[in-house]
Amino acid sequence: MNPWMVAFSLISIILLFSLLILQIKMRRLREELHLKDEEIFNQNNLIADLNTNIEKKYNQVKTAQSKLDMAERKIMLLESIDSLTGLANRESLETEIETEWKRAHRSKQALTLIVSDIDYFKIYRDSYGKEPANNCLKKIAEIMKETAKRSGDLIARFDADRFALLLPDTDQEGAARVAEKIRRRIEQLGIPHLYSPADPFVTISLGYISVTPTTVYEAGIFTQRAEKALVRAKQSGRNVVVDYYKTWPEPHL
Repeated sequence: MNPWMVAFSLISIILLFSLLILQIKMRRLREELHLKDEEIFNQNNLIADLNTNIEKKYNQVKTAQSKLDMAERKIMLLESIDSLTGLANRESLETEIETEWKRAHRSKQALTLIVSDIDYFKIYRDSYGKEPANNCLKKIAEIMKETAKRSGDLIARFDADRFALLLPDTDQEGAARVAEKIRRRIEQLGIPHLYSPADPFVTISLGYISVTPTTVYEAGIFTQRAEKALVRAKQSGRNVVVDYYKTWPEPHL
């Protein structure tokens, strides 16, 4: 046999064998790449599922937080209102007086505080009972709501038979109108109070102070003077309105 033919045959066999090995390696590489693609696909699906779960958990936490915030607001609201009348309570009133006093001081606007006391209400409650007394308080609260209904006005029940109205941007003349309107409307209700030493029906005494604050430090005195005017109203026979500065004409705060 021709040596060249033998050499050519050997080379051909080696080349075929190398090609076969190369094909096997390529097949394995394709299989590995396919497996990698499947692995990446599965990982992507896993990541997508994780993202979906994270989003669901986030929404659940967000919803829970929203409910918690709402519950906290309700608690704060309940803590700031009188449960019987739905008006603000003493704590809320005191906070608002401080806030409105500072605002009135900055804006140089008049601020009014009206405090009132249902005349001989303890006698009324003892004579007629708890339920009629509560109904009386609710009716008086409604009159005050209807009379002082601007968005900035605050009405509070700060004691068993005491109410207060905090009226921003309200001067003495405006305060007198509001207080007298409340006094007259409660009188016109005609709620029987046959045991009252003053009148045979439920009445209310009111004292008020109206000032344009000149210092930021006198909110406490502002409240004290309104209550002093109320005391004078009760000393004057009740069912009356008393202006602090018309009774004690001293320098404004």
